[in-house]
Amino acid sequence: MRALFLGITLSLFGALGADAAVLCKTRGDALVARETCRKKDIPFAVEPGPQGPAGSPGAKGATGRWPVRVVDAAGNDVGPAVYLEWYLVLSGPSLVGLPIAYAVAQHPALGGAVLLGIDVQGNPTGAVYYASSDCTGPAVIRADGFMPVVEVIGDTVFVPSGPGAPAAASSEGLNFNGGCSGVTPRGGCCRPFTGPLSGAVAEATTTTLGELGLTRPFHAVGP
Repeated sequence: MRALFLGITLSLFGALGADAAVLCKTRGDALVARETCRKKDIPFAVEPGPQGPAGSPGAKGATGRWPVRVVDAAGNDVGPAVYLEWYLVLSGPSLVGLPIAYAVAQHPALGGAVLLGIDVQGNPTGAVYYASSDCTGPAVIRADGFMPVVEVIGDTVFVPSGPGAPAAASSEGLNFNGGCSGVTPRGGCCRPFTGPLSGAVAEATTTTLGELGLTRPFHAVGP
């Protein structure tokens, strides 16, 4: 009977071995697995067996994906969504909060990795500035962040051409959101802007969403 009890206890040890730390001999000569031996138990030493040969390496797993990505209307990948920011914008006589999600986009025409802002309707966002009063001539955009941010007006994508510097502007071009005094050559809203721009700005080069192979509206997808 004792041998049978010992066999049952060893089988139990095989099931609990991952949780137990030691083997202990009880006063009744049973061998049990415990986290620590009790006061009247006798620790039972077990020497580790020989190490078996290493198995062959497994197959390479699939490349991981960022938890949330932004895709265009055709399902083309834009890039990972990295953060959400709230802006105050003028809507009629009131200021309203507008959430903007930023995705990391990469394309040769963009000169590397850039941030592309997307609004709650799935449209890209943008604001560019001009020295002229009617949104004509060279456009400048903010260029003082860790990663360049592109600005999109209509289907035109404005990309900073280099490091930024302080500047002033007389007009602002953006997607329609109130207070427009005219329409920009690229279809956006033109409105007066007075004073220096906060932070550094750089003259922008332009491309289009079509040249980037992207079609509005955009949306987010999970893993």
